[in-house]
Amino acid sequence: QAPIACADKRGAWTINDTFRNWCTWAAKASTASRCKNRDLYADCPVTCDSCPTPAPVAVTTSSPTISGGGAGPTCCGEVRIELDAVKSQVENLENGINEMSIDMNRMKNKMEDLGNTIVEILNILQTNITLAPVGSTPITSAPVASTPAPTVGCTDRRGAWTIDDTFRNWCTWAAKASTASRCKNRDL
Repeated sequence: QAPIACADKRGAWTINDTFRNWCTWAAKASTASRCKNRDLYADCPVTCDSCPTPAPVAVTTSSPTISGGGAGPTCCGEVRIELDAVKSQVENLENGINEMSIDMNRMKNKMEDLGNTIVEILNILQTNITLAPVGSTPITSAPVASTPAPTVGCTDRRGAWTIDDTFRNWCTWAAKASTASRCKNRDL
């Protein structure tokens, strides 16, 4: 007479409003106590050592899957598959962290480059721009040498500035109409 197949129930089921794979749970710790307290002998005969045959006899099944809850007829096979899945997830997380670290270093380098560019621009602006006080004429000193200073071409002030709470390009404004009176009235 052939032995009766003995295998733990696969997958998860509910006991007292708790849904889990009870055979896996019982195998993790205090197996005898867990089998007794949850009466798992019929559902988990391999785990609870309650097979009707002298030794557990595995049931031939298709390849086990983690999503189905069962991983084979023995707890060791199930644990190995679950560990492999966890290892794979950890490796994926490590790869993701490494990629994020590389991206963060690239961003840091770009931010440092941007900061250096801003400093260069500020240095250029500070050395090349001299602002005259608002509403005043630039102060000039007389030439020190006895020879006359070379003639320099005359140019209008560039950009906009504020006069009497109005911000505009005053040279452009004066050139549009009544130039002489606008220049005199605004001291341009």
